[in-house]
Parts: sequence; C-alpha cells; structure tokens
Amino acid sequence: MATTSGSATIIADCVKGCLSSYECAPKWGPTIAGQLDRVRADVGATVKAIEEVLDAPRARAATGSSSSPTPRRCPPPAASGSPRAGRGGRCPVWDSDADWAREHLVPTIAGTLKRVAADRGVRFLGLRDSFDGREVCPTDSRQATRTDSAANPLPGTVAEWVRWVVTGYASRGDRQESMHPNHYGQRAGHVPAADAPEGHR
Repeated sequence: MATTSGSATIIADCVKGCLSSYECAPKWGPTIAGQLDRVRADVGATVKAIEEVLDAPRARAATGSSSSPTPRRCPPPAASGSPRAGRGGRCPVWDSDADWAREHLVPTIAGTLKRVAADRGVRFLGLRDSFDGREVCPTDSRQATRTDSAANPLPGTVAEWVRWVVTGYASRGDRQESMHPNHYGQRAGHVPAADAPEGHR
C-alpha cells in the first residue's frame, strides 16, 4: 500500500509554533497547495512501480491515507500521570492549528491519494479517523510513563497510538518518528486490503 505521512512532519512544526508563539496553518497552507501535483505524480509513479514488481494474479496495489495524529481542538489530558509540555499541561498545539490539521491538512492529503487511486485503478483505503480517541492528547488516553515497561506495558486500550512530539535536542531517528504511529498505531494501521471497506474514510 502506498501512502504518505507528510502531515506528521507539519504537525510537529505546529508544536514548535505553539512553543514559539506562531501559528503554523498560515505558514504551511500555501506550501501544501503548491506541492499537491508533485505528490500526486510521485505517489502515482510509486504505485505503478509496485504493480510492476507484484505482477501476480492475486496481488493488488492500493493507496491509503494516514491516520490523523491529533484530535480537533486538543484538550487538557484527563488521565493522571500524563505530563504535557507547554500551556499549563495542555497539548502544545494551538486549537486553530489542531482544527486545521484535522479538518484540512489530513483530508487534503487523503484526497490527493484518493485521486491517485482513481487514476491508477487501484483501491483507496481511507484511514484518517482510525486513531479516533487514541491520537496525541485525547481526553481518555495517555502516554507511557516510567511506571510502564516492556515487561509491563501500558495497554493499547488506554495508550495513545502516536509517538509524542519531540522538541529540542534529540537523535535524528527520534525527530523523524515524532508524531508518527507507535507500536499500537502501527498494528492498528496494518489493515489487510481485503478486510477494509472500499474508499473507507
């Protein structure tokens, strides 16, 4: 399945904007609009290459949208023991940016991928809302703390399914994985194409 997760990188920048007192929607909106044609061409070429490699009667390529890593209007976390950086414990994303990311950014990228699917005659799997209630900063989920461990992990039924936002100094890998699906998110996102409804949104 071909997809793109550019929204996670942009939303991570929204966090920097909140901590630095600027909103990221005005910054990224025009940039994204100018790159959609290139994204469509690149993903289309990728799907074509995948089809050529598969070349099997039962093998099928597909495109899929990424899950939204943030909810609308990030609320204060309700779970105890879940420290947050910035804004008195609130999720460090401006409400306007959270709404823009959920209502415009992610759907815009998903729409582009859906058009690629139509162009190539392959299936489109819309996973935009598949993390509902398990994004970064929902009211009923939380990040792992020091009391959780590999031997005694935070259960997926209460854990956030997205890696927390990395700010300041961090390794390259940590920065690249910031706001991307964690272990639980990866498991949830691995939906077999045969089990997912056509054009599911």
